[in-house]
Amino acid sequence: MKFPSFKMIGERFVATLKRFPFALTFAYAGALSGIIFIEISVMGRVENTLLPNLIATCVLGFFLFTALRLFSERQSTYRYTASVLGILFLILFFVFLPRVNMDDYPTFEVVLTTVLLGFSFISGVTFTPFLKKYADIGFWQHVKELVVRLFFTFIFAGVLFLGLTLAITGAQELLGIQFEFEIFPELFIFITGFIATTFFLAGIPSSTAALEKRKKFPEGVRIFTQFILLPLFLIYAVILYAYSARIIFTDEVSTGLISWLVIVFVATGLIAYFLLFPTLLERKPVWTNRTSKLIFILIIPMIGMLFWDMGQRIAEHGLTEPRYFGILFGLWSLGLSIYYLVSELKSLRIINVSMTLLLLLSAFGPWGALALSESNQLARIETVLEKYDILQDGKIVKNDQEIAPEDAQIVTSAMDYLIYTRQSNAVKAWFEGMELPEYCGHDSYCLAEEGLGITPVFDPYFFEPSDYSYYYYSDENNEPISVAGYDYLYRYIFYYDDPYFNPPEPSKVRIENEILTMNNTPVGVIQIDLSQKLDELANQSTESQGYRRGDNQLSEELATIETSRLKLVITHLELVDEDDPTKRKIQSLDAMLMLKAK
Repeated sequence: MKFPSFKMIGERFVATLKRFPFALTFAYAGALSGIIFIEISVMGRVENTLLPNLIATCVLGFFLFTALRLFSERQSTYRYTASVLGILFLILFFVFLPRVNMDDYPTFEVVLTTVLLGFSFISGVTFTPFLKKYADIGFWQHVKELVVRLFFTFIFAGVLFLGLTLAITGAQELLGIQFEFEIFPELFIFITGFIATTFFLAGIPSSTAALEKRKKFPEGVRIFTQFILLPLFLIYAVILYAYSARIIFTDEVSTGLISWLVIVFVATGLIAYFLLFPTLLERKPVWTNRTSKLIFILIIPMIGMLFWDMGQRIAEHGLTEPRYFGILFGLWSLGLSIYYLVSELKSLRIINVSMTLLLLLSAFGPWGALALSESNQLARIETVLEKYDILQDGKIVKNDQEIAPEDAQIVTSAMDYLIYTRQSNAVKAWFEGMELPEYCGHDSYCLAEEGLGITPVFDPYFFEPSDYSYYYYSDENNEPISVAGYDYLYRYIFYYDDPYFNPPEPSKVRIENEILTMNNTPVGVIQIDLSQKLDELANQSTESQGYRRGDNQLSEELATIETSRLKLVITHLELVDEDDPTKRKIQSLDAMLMLKAK
């Protein structure tokens, strides 16, 4: 075996750079921008920076121009037109992305749109060389080569990053050479953006036409599909069909897990069909043709279960992006199943082409995931507010009507989704001209209570019941705590299982079995039983639809434990407040302890 020389590596690099000049330019620019962004973040200078926009644009540019280059290699007449359109698209994408401030990270819309476009361009890399001149076996071999190259790229980059990380750590520990922590994410970005991208592109076959001459089906792929992937698919089928039968015959309410299981089941079947496709072309062995039909026959009823489960979720909690893509995945896989069962011309590229088109369509427009989800959630809120005459002509008009808990839950959960997840301005427009606390602009709880006059009722689907309760004592007029009549004042801070604050020495203050013990005080050993007070606190904790609020302000009576010689005032308490009192734990406690000498 001949090891590559530096000359050979250099020649290969130059050849790759000449073949993919735009793709590598965007990859290198994105990596450099990422490293610069980390450096200015450490220095606290990221206000109004355009670097995140540039990084996102460069990532998309790498995949887009990889796909365009593979397309132009077989369609040379459109080479320059495709490049110009690609540059124009990236410029528009960069311009219309909002700037990222130090305290305003990329919104969910920006992230989702970038991800959708990125995956659509990645999918485009698989089929753009075959848009006009197509052969099933050539396409299959091309995808196989890309997957294999991607696998080895991960191995290559991962080993390089791990090795250099260990080397840097060793230099720090053994030689005393100091490195800042940001060197590790910068190293990762450098390897990914400069080395891994070049390594990946260098391995893409230069002649896709030559792939069509490869008729040999890899034996390892056949063994993996026949003895691992297909048995897993059948095991999934048995489990899902059994669970579906139980739901149908017992009217059991689904937990939502079945949607994810169906998606994994369908994806496994499609991958198995893709891997078996060359044997279908050869029509041998005979079992592969029957197996391929069985895959889609088993998939179709499970898609029905997916629609049923997603329909329940949407009816109860409205449309969100995950449910949108769940429905979209179901429609896509249903269309593929019918196509491969009915059509005599079973083109393999239809999987990738249709997936790319759906990803592109879902990223933009009123039919997209973002627009449909927002309009659905807004409609849910508007329906409730108009029912109680709270929303009139697009403005909030508070009244004294009592809001039903189920309606308050709809408003609270939908507003929380739109403000926290989406940072939607549509909701905020209703409150223009109203005098509200400043933090209400980013707090759905505040907008519901202060702006709408609705006591928030959180949807347990979005907010699972919490075992934690938080209590604090604060006088509304911010009056100081009186120490009159006491000789000593202690500030006591406790963190559960924290050796720094709770060292093991017996002379220190500690809490055991809900008893606060303080040794070596001027008046001897002090012990305070907290159990009765914790019972009182747990009983007054406010709960709403299984969601326990974490802002229980204590009255002076609840915050205070007082005897003839001491007074303990709790200023903050975090309690694991479970149904079983024997499992209750104090996570943290902040208190003022006043003692009398005599």
